[in-house]
Amino acid sequence: TTNNTIMNLWSQIGNLERVLEIYNTIPEPDSISNSTLLHAIARLGSFQDAEQVWLENRDSIYAYNNMLLAYERHRPDQISLFYRIWEKDANKSNLIPKPDIQSSNIVLRAFSKASHTEVEAFFRSMKRYTSVSYTSYVAAVCSTTGNRQVIMDAVEQCSDAFDAPTLSNIVYSLAKVPSMASFCESTVRSSNVRMTLELYNALIYAWFRETRSNTEAAWRAMDLYAEIVQDTALEPNVKTYTNVISALKGRGDGALEKAVEVVANMEAASTRGNIHVYTALIQCYSLSSHPHKAREAWNVLQRLDSLGLQPNIVTYNSVINACEHTRSFDDFSVAEEALLIATKVLEEIRLASLANHVTYGSFLGVLVNHMPESETRDKLLQLIFQKIVHEGQLSRLVLKGLEGAAPQTWKLLLEGYDVDNLPEEWTRNVKDVKARYIA
Repeated sequence: TTNNTIMNLWSQIGNLERVLEIYNTIPEPDSISNSTLLHAIARLGSFQDAEQVWLENRDSIYAYNNMLLAYERHRPDQISLFYRIWEKDANKSNLIPKPDIQSSNIVLRAFSKASHTEVEAFFRSMKRYTSVSYTSYVAAVCSTTGNRQVIMDAVEQCSDAFDAPTLSNIVYSLAKVPSMASFCESTVRSSNVRMTLELYNALIYAWFRETRSNTEAAWRAMDLYAEIVQDTALEPNVKTYTNVISALKGRGDGALEKAVEVVANMEAASTRGNIHVYTALIQCYSLSSHPHKAREAWNVLQRLDSLGLQPNIVTYNSVINACEHTRSFDDFSVAEEALLIATKVLEEIRLASLANHVTYGSFLGVLVNHMPESETRDKLLQLIFQKIVHEGQLSRLVLKGLEGAAPQTWKLLLEGYDVDNLPEEWTRNVKDVKARYIA
């Protein structure tokens, strides 16, 4: 029993090698040991290895469900066929366990690459449903179609099962579909389910997802935040603050003021913010017209250590972005400050080995905007370019920055290579393949 528990812990951590080591020390593995091993291989190993273990130990519902997990991960397009064959065989023989509700839910989850008609047909064929069934069904429909009416019909089919947790999960799935926030809120408001913090958080997230296409979305998120604050039975948590502040990014200086106010409220309530909250606040400064946004973003970054938070690359890049877009209006002191801050942040990033192509692209933008053309700038560009290619971070963003910084000479740095046929060594660490090339 102890070995099974330890195997399960290593499986949850994601270390298949340790699971196998412990399994091999068990003199006579029982069905639980075999199921735990299969579960780990289904999640972390190859399909072939999972199938081999399953063929040797298919004596329980757990073995079949773990094999479904392997299909979900490796062969989602074949999971329905496996399920139907299993169901048919189980009806013929009492020695084969019948699929249960967990089996059906795994199949529903795997349907993200199927058609919505297949998803609906399978859902209707299920003999029993749980809250997971309903949330998995809506998530699968949202993944397989962008047809708003089909999605709304799917939600309606689940309405009898609405409770706060189920409805929250459904809203999170709907939020990934463009322009669904209003439908999310009307569905929640008309459901007669009592508003909980998680429901509010889900709705705020839905409006946050819509901020790029809907200028009013940020203010709707703020309205929901105000409702939470006014409800004495509720207290905002870190998820609330993160989504509200994220919704306010790029919505003007009034939104920046609100973001600063929300963070102040969070700290006054002794709620411990995470790095995402403060990164979103930095981004609010970056996307505002605040005259000293580089300084303000830097001040937020400097506070993180005292808060026990470690900046990530998004945090650092957001500060450099604030420096890049600080408007100096020919004020040398403002330009000098932005350049100095960006240089300090770049050094911190490089010491932490976090620099990526976004880092360098933004820093080049800082040079273009705040450092006059000079021999010194040209030498600095050459040095930075050498670091970029050495680290394999040359991307379209970086090339654009180079062109802006040295419009007459930037192609000389490419040593004769064409921009759409760069050496792989120069672009090897640009994770987004689309960002690698101009063409």
